[in-house]
Amino acid sequence: LTNIHPTFLVLPVTQWASDSTFIELSGIVISLQVVNDAAERAVKFGSDFTKVLTKSEKQRQNILQAVELSRRAFPHATRKCFNRVNATSSVIELMVS
Repeated sequence: LTNIHPTFLVLPVTQWASDSTFIELSGIVISLQVVNDAAERAVKFGSDFTKVLTKSEKQRQNILQAVELSRRAFPHATRKCFNRVNATSSVIELMVS
């Protein structure tokens, strides 16, 4: 990424702060802007999608709650393994509890 070899990694951690390579790399890392782009896009997509489905805020919240319950019931769900009868009963169980 930077073509700087992290030679400080072989040193004891207590000596890193005085190592020129560490100082240079830490300056680069500190200046990086961290963005969770995938999460931001997913949130935007979800909010846009629910606005298309309904204009009612109450219905929108119900849809989001149903999605949340489904994700809890099936954290590793795929289209291939999804079983409609089991899914419905599991979501209902979560809603009741």
